[in-house]
Parts: sequence; C-alpha cells; structure tokens
Amino acid sequence: MTHLLDTSALCAHFLDEPGADEVDALLAARTTSVCVLTWFEMRFVLKRMGVSARDALGAERIYRAVVPQTWMVDETVVEAAILLRETAGDRLPMADTLIAGCAVVHDEILVHRDRHFTTLPIQRVRQKRLPVAPGGLACRVEARARKRTPREREF
Repeated sequence: MTHLLDTSALCAHFLDEPGADEVDALLAARTTSVCVLTWFEMRFVLKRMGVSARDALGAERIYRAVVPQTWMVDETVVEAAILLRETAGDRLPMADTLIAGCAVVHDEILVHRDRHFTTLPIQRVRQKRLPVAPGGLACRVEARARKRTPREREF
C-alpha cells in the first residue's frame, strides 16, 4: 500500500467535494489503506453532516469493499502516535493522531483535508492535503471544533 486515506478524504470522495477525483484515482489503483478508526469516524461524521444512518452505513460497506487494507491500532502505532503528538505544533484529536501513527508505521502517505495534520513535521509524516471547498465538510467540521470550549475539546 502507498496511501493511507483519512476519514476526511473518504468523506470528500463520498460527498463529491474537491479532492474526490484524486481519491477516486487512488482507490482505482487499489494501493490505499485506512486505519480501523476511520470506519468508526466515517459513519458518525457523515451522519453529523446530514447523511442518513442507512446511507452512511451503505457508504462504509462500499468503501470497505474497495479499500484493500485496514490497519489495526497496535502498540507500535500507539508509540508512533505519542511521538507525533509530542512534536505537533498544535493539539491533534486522538483518533487523527492514531491515524497518522498508522501512516508512519506502515510508511504510507497520509491523504487528508484536515488543517491540523499540517502541524505534524513533514519529515515524520508524508502527507497529501486535498483541497477544501469553502463551506464544505472539512470547513464545517473545523468551524465546529473552533466553537467548542477548551473543556469540550479532546486533549
């Protein structure tokens, strides 16, 4: 595998937002993977964005069929994630830190649309940031995160 798809990349593809064509090409090449946490996140992110529970589950099933590799979170991934979080210029949500840890451990390029991943040192995590549509999924999720109080944020 060469590219690990973050939840934001799969959601951009599903919602046909900017970057969907790039994800489509990666999926067609069958060289992609995801971290197991992506399946958990994807269903809830899509539902939060107004996709019905049935359609979110259907999307997950389709993507599970076309993504050839799902990486588990083991102690090696956890250790890599700890090092990433300690070197990040900004706080990262736990799930995204573990997803980045999977990319590092499996030597894959992390494909995403999340601004907070760009705080990770490029020499530690190879990345491909997809474009973000104004008012698109990534913008709405980031805006919600900024509105939460520090107590509500994940540390």
